[in-house]
Amino acid sequence: MKRYFLRSFFALFAAILLSVVVVSHIAFMSVMRQMEQRPSNTMKLVSMVMAERFAEMTVPQVREWISTRSGTLDSPIYLTDASDPSIAPGVVSELGHSGMSLRRVWRGTGYSLLVYVPVRVEGGDYILVAGPVDRQYGPDMYAFVMMGALILVIMFLSSMVFAFPMWRRLRILEKTARAVADGHLDARIPIPADDGMVGFLASQFNTMVSRIDELLASQKMMLQAVSHELRTPSARIRFGLEMLESAKDPAERARRLDAIDEDLAELDELVEELLIFNKTEALKHEIEKTPVNVSEALGRLIEKRAFLRPGVEVVLDVTDDSIEVMVDQRAFIRAIGNLLSNAMRFSRTKVRIAVRREGDQAMVEVADDGPGVPEDSRSTILQPFKRLDGSRNRESGGAGLGLAIVSSIVNAHRGRIEILEADIGGAAFRTWWPLSGN
Repeated sequence: MKRYFLRSFFALFAAILLSVVVVSHIAFMSVMRQMEQRPSNTMKLVSMVMAERFAEMTVPQVREWISTRSGTLDSPIYLTDASDPSIAPGVVSELGHSGMSLRRVWRGTGYSLLVYVPVRVEGGDYILVAGPVDRQYGPDMYAFVMMGALILVIMFLSSMVFAFPMWRRLRILEKTARAVADGHLDARIPIPADDGMVGFLASQFNTMVSRIDELLASQKMMLQAVSHELRTPSARIRFGLEMLESAKDPAERARRLDAIDEDLAELDELVEELLIFNKTEALKHEIEKTPVNVSEALGRLIEKRAFLRPGVEVVLDVTDDSIEVMVDQRAFIRAIGNLLSNAMRFSRTKVRIAVRREGDQAMVEVADDGPGVPEDSRSTILQPFKRLDGSRNRESGGAGLGLAIVSSIVNAHRGRIEILEADIGGAAFRTWWPLSGN
């Protein structure tokens, strides 16, 4: 992390320094162009004085005057005829209306100036050329060094104001991540979610760790429950085999064998429900939705299940036969089928399946006239291996995963499930499913 901040700091410093150099060079070039295009009044005055003085002299006197003074100057100066072909036409034109002309000359490491001044000597037109000036004009390197040092100090102070709080927060995040990696799932980042720097990241990290902790706890609870579920029928099978050895009566041996067969069937049912539950958990990530007509799907489901309890009437109450839901059809039938089987198991005489359209969702309610679900148990009965009586025997019905499968399927479709008291006397399980087209 320290190397990252150092790299970022020096990269930013280099970028700013380069920007300063470029901007300074552009500014310098702009000044040079302005000097060329608009010479200062002082320079014009000097050129006028020289022109007036040379007007009183002869050409040899002017050349002698130039010769005697060239040694004291740091740049050459000479007099040439106005018709000299080496003089650029643009210079001649500028001399005509400005009285002097300045031109830049690149000398390898910087720019130099050429000064052109028109003079009249003995009635003839001449041009006094001074330059190129030996002193090259360009950005001052000393100024650049001082500017870079100042920028470095300013950047260091300003970056510390911003970077140190960020660095401190990232160090906290790093330490917490290491703690979680070492197995301390109770570790959390003590940074509020509204922190402007890493608040959102800290909040998401804490949510992720909480979710992992919950999943591991759920997995541990599941393993304990599965081991308990497997222990009961396996113990009965072992006991049945021991009793089978001592049974001499054929009828007793047949009864013992039937009991063992029932225990094996219970094991098969438990394994099957565990596989289905795992599939519904995976359904949250891989779900294929298709439009399903609710009335037709539930009608076929009732035809298959109604004969299981001949004394129980199953009624389908649909206000709109055109209601379609966007669901995984097999998962939808599995969920409603589990609710229907559960209702038929505990009902006395009647089970009702009602379908209503509510906004952009379809509500499917499975109600019975059985004993119902106590209000204090409604929040836990949807968990795996949870039963109202807390028992683990075969008489309590199923392996305790039916309602957990329903809840998992409903959540996978971004729906919801509620357990209420039915108006026909028992429990009402309401589920909401997305309508087709939404």
